[in-house]
Amino acid sequence: MKKNLLLLMALIFLFVTPQRTSLMCSQADEAKLSEILNKTAKYCERVKSIALFYVCQEEIRDKANFYSVAIVTRTTIYGQEEVPLGLRIRRTRSNSYLYDYQLNKKGEDLSEQRILLKKNGKEMHKENAELEVKSKSKYIIYGPVGFLSRYWQDYFDYEIIGQKRIEKKKATIIKATPKSNNEENRNFAKIWIYEEDGSIIQIEWEPESIDDYVEKNIETFVGNLETAVVWRVTYGIEKNCVRFPSRQHIQEFLVTESDKRYILNETNTVFNNYKFFIVEYEIKHCP
Repeated sequence: MKKNLLLLMALIFLFVTPQRTSLMCSQADEAKLSEILNKTAKYCERVKSIALFYVCQEEIRDKANFYSVAIVTRTTIYGQEEVPLGLRIRRTRSNSYLYDYQLNKKGEDLSEQRILLKKNGKEMHKENAELEVKSKSKYIIYGPVGFLSRYWQDYFDYEIIGQKRIEKKKATIIKATPKSNNEENRNFAKIWIYEEDGSIIQIEWEPESIDDYVEKNIETFVGNLETAVVWRVTYGIEKNCVRFPSRQHIQEFLVTESDKRYILNETNTVFNNYKFFIVEYEIKHCP
């Protein structure tokens, strides 16, 4: 009788305790997620409400690779045989650009302007210049607002997917997925958020979010290749409790069935030499 009772208690411990632990972890994650979303909502409201006037330099390096099939000739009992090994870079096209970037926001009026200073090292001074690369740099300081402001939080589902230390600070990584009723803002992303103040340090957009991007499946001599893309923005510059973009990385590549990647196009943008003339908002102190 005593042995049966001990066995029953052991079974209860094995099957009930993990469920209770899982429930407690789930509740803790939900509480933590709610706290982070509340902080990020306040942060986004701060970003939305500030009066801004700043300039910075925007250094862009763009590289495109063009491939051909690498073939090796082997001798077999049947004679010479050509065997495709993979892809090799046949030609590369590289360009570099240096812009003077200006953003001005006063009230509801928002504008940005670029002066092309250099192209491939050659001095230029082209005012009101358009970007000559497939960059997503337009108003990217407001990238967090489209995911985490109080308004948009009603139109996204959020999930904690990881944690990391960045610059000795705790950061939580969440995934944002648009709800079915969100027809206007169909953006998917992973977002790195500082736990202490809810500020956003990095956003990585999913391919579904990228304009004009359509995933393709290409049949080649080396098998089926799929196109894929990465788009990441880092907000590494801080001024008056607001984080500004420091780097943008866009990469499009081909992926083989064995997950080998061939870069098609890569655009790296570095934002530096910031000069802040106005970064003001009603809140006088950082949180």
